[in-house]
Amino acid sequence: MKNIILFIAVFSINCFFIFSGILGLEFNDSNSNLVYIAYNFFIAIIIYIIYLKHITNYGLTSRLEPLIYFLIPYSIILLFFLGILFKGYLGNQEAIWFGYFILWSVPAILTAIIIDNENRYLSFNRLIEFFMLIASLNNILTILLPALWGTYDRSISLLNYQAASYIAAFSFGLSIYFLFFNKNHTNFSFLRNKLYLLFLSIISIFNLISVILPGGRGALVLSVLYLLLTILFLLKFKYYKSLLYIVMVLTIFYFSFPTLLNNSSINTGFKRATEFLGDGLRINWAGTSDRDLVYSNVISLISENPIWGYGIFSYWNYSPNPHNIFLEFMLSGGILYSGLMSIVLLLIIFKVFRLIKFNSSDLIYLYILIFPLTILMFSGSYLITSEFWFITTLILLKSRKAIKVEIK
Repeated sequence: MKNIILFIAVFSINCFFIFSGILGLEFNDSNSNLVYIAYNFFIAIIIYIIYLKHITNYGLTSRLEPLIYFLIPYSIILLFFLGILFKGYLGNQEAIWFGYFILWSVPAILTAIIIDNENRYLSFNRLIEFFMLIASLNNILTILLPALWGTYDRSISLLNYQAASYIAAFSFGLSIYFLFFNKNHTNFSFLRNKLYLLFLSIISIFNLISVILPGGRGALVLSVLYLLLTILFLLKFKYYKSLLYIVMVLTIFYFSFPTLLNNSSINTGFKRATEFLGDGLRINWAGTSDRDLVYSNVISLISENPIWGYGIFSYWNYSPNPHNIFLEFMLSGGILYSGLMSIVLLLIIFKVFRLIKFNSSDLIYLYILIFPLTILMFSGSYLITSEFWFITTLILLKSRKAIKVEIK
C-alpha cells in the first residue's frame, strides 16, 4: 500500500483524471472542485506524514539528500517569504501558486527521497507498467471508442484536450518502452510472454491514435520524441529485429493513416495537432494558440529586468503563464537563476545517460523525464509539475549500483 501511495503522489493529477475517466464519473463545477481539492490535500498530507515517519526510522541517509532537501524546496520557500518582506505585500496569484507548490511539488520531492533511501526502485518500476496499462484503458474508453461511435467530445471527464493528449502520449511512450525493453525488468512472468508483447503492440497503436484524436500539439511532439528515442536505443543495444519490427509497423501505419482520416474525429484532431506546422516544416504561429504574442510579451517583460527577474512566484503578478520553462526561469530569477537552473537540467540529463550506461533498466527514467520536460516546453509551470520535481530529484539521488534489495 505504501508503494501505491508514493506512486500516486508522483502522478496525482493524472491518476485522478484517469480513474475518473475509467469510472465514467461526471461532476458539476462545484462538486468537481471539492472532490479534486480534497483528493490532492489528502495525498499531500499522507506523504508529509510518511516522510516524517521515514526520517524518524532511517534518518537522512542519501548522499545528496541534504542538498536536495534544503536547497531545493526550502530555498524556494525561503525566497517566497523574502520576496514578501521585500515587496511588503502578498499578491493573490503568487499565494495560489505557492500553495500548489506545497501541495504537489514538495510531496513529489519527498517521495523521490523515500524511494531512494528505502530502495523502492523495483516497486516503482512495476507500478509504472501497471499505470501504463490503466492509462491505456482510459484512452480506449474515453477517447478511442467514443470516436469510433461518433460521440467523442474533447471535454473528457475532467480533462481538457491538452491533458488528454499528454496522458495518451505518455502512455504511448511507456507502452513502446515495455514492448521493446521489457528484458530490462523483472516483473511478473505473465507480463513477459509473447501474447503480452502482441497486446502491447496493439495498445501502442491505440495510444498513438488517442494522441491524435484530442488534437494536442505538444503531445504529438512528445510521441515523436518517444519514437526517436526508442529507435536510438534499439540501435544502441543492437536490437535489430525489434528495429525491423518497429519500422514495419510504422510503415503499415503510414499507409493506413489516410483511411483513418476518413473518421471525422481523427481528421479534426490531426488537423489541429499539426496546424502549427507551416510550409517547409516552419512554425505556423497562427496555429499555436497565439504563442508568438505570449512569447513576445514575456520577452519584453524580461528585457525590463533581465538580471534578477520578478521572483519565483511573484512573476505571476506581472505575467501570465509564459508556456516555456526557460522563459519561466528568466521571469523567476533573471539570467543568474536561469543559468543555474539550466546547468542543473543539463547535469540531470548527463546523469541519466550515465546511469543507463551502467544499468540499462534505468532507461525507464529517461522516458519519464521526457514527459514533463516536453510539457514544460509548451505549457504548464515547472513550479507545480510534480513529475518534473520527482524525476529530477530521483535521477540526482540514484546511484549506479543495480538495485537488488528493497526495504519492505
